[in-house]
Amino acid sequence: MEHQSLLLEHCDPDQLLEVIDGTNVVHRVLPGGELRAKVEKLHLDASVLQRGLYGMGVLADGAMPGRLVSVGLITGTRADVVINGFICPLLSIQLYSEGSDINYRAKPGSSWFVYCVERERIQQAALRLYGRPLPIPHSHAVSLPSGETDGRRVAATVEALFALGSYPEPAPSIEALARQLEEQLIYELACALNNRRYGERPREARRVAQRRDLMRRAEDYLRANLSEPFSLNDFARAAGINHRMLQRQFHSIYGVTPQVWFRCMKLNALRRELQQTNGAGERISDIAMRWGFLHFGRFAEDYRRLFGECPRDTLRS
Repeated sequence: MEHQSLLLEHCDPDQLLEVIDGTNVVHRVLPGGELRAKVEKLHLDASVLQRGLYGMGVLADGAMPGRLVSVGLITGTRADVVINGFICPLLSIQLYSEGSDINYRAKPGSSWFVYCVERERIQQAALRLYGRPLPIPHSHAVSLPSGETDGRRVAATVEALFALGSYPEPAPSIEALARQLEEQLIYELACALNNRRYGERPREARRVAQRRDLMRRAEDYLRANLSEPFSLNDFARAAGINHRMLQRQFHSIYGVTPQVWFRCMKLNALRRELQQTNGAGERISDIAMRWGFLHFGRFAEDYRRLFGECPRDTLRS
């Protein structure tokens, strides 16, 4: 058993690329909150338990680990979390097949945990409990309408495991207790996943796939036009839907309008360039103009509002 804890202040979202082992999830900062994050990992015998708390609004996009099934739980006190375009209430459980897509959007103060484990270990528990395997998807993710009691039991077991993992020098008895708690966690997850209201659910899988396709088209267009003035009509044409539908879908998926998201993408990309420049070469105003920010005072205020610091402070860090 190995415990890792990382606290990031005024963090670079690139530091969160592997916030979950085996992934390469891109994080972008959204309006609200402050740039800080806490991430913990607990490596067990053949699995890994991970959790995070974000002080800023964030959108994370990528794919889950390719060899393991991932089971997630929305924790904390905030209920405004959207995963793959759909609202996920507190203590709801998300089940990800190996390598399935993840698009996570939450406001400041959101927290989560993810347990990555071999599919067979959950199925073995299901066979012992129910005499049959669970309908774990093979190519996508589902959010389960599990009861609050299931979610609280799972969350309490996770807290107990992290408490054991934080011991400075775990004794053999602590290791043995951690293995027992992990078996309890698998048992509780199998109970929560034994829900006849879910399964492969092809209709939901199609809706998730459609939203993912829209997000990819939108991201591709915006990345290719970051230094250009924003045009809602051109954007809607590139995304393949009318601009009213685009506005509705963006508010549902990203929580902001296309215009605000476009500006957030530019500011995130510009901040990354400032960090890489590290005080050498171009002036901040020249970099801002290259990214299409023609009014420097407005740019500096938008930058400070999003990241909680001035552009020059980023350059000095």
